Amino acid sequence: MHVYKYANNLPHDLIAAQSEIECLRNELNRVQISLAASRIGRFCDRQEYERKINEFEQKANDQQSNYS
Repeated sequence: MHVYKYANNLPHDLIAAQSEIECLRNELNRVQISLAASRIGRFCDRQEYERKINEFEQKANDQQSNYS
């Protein structure tokens, strides 16, 4: 009788497990999207940093050329 009782709960348990898996997949997708956005942001920040460094170096070189 106890085995039958547990067997009756199997569909409910399966649905609950599938629901939990779907929630975990959704959370994983959100984390992956957030990580990708963070990487893109850091890449853009790095490009902007390099652009400013190059701009500064160019100005320094131009000033040095003017004094030569």
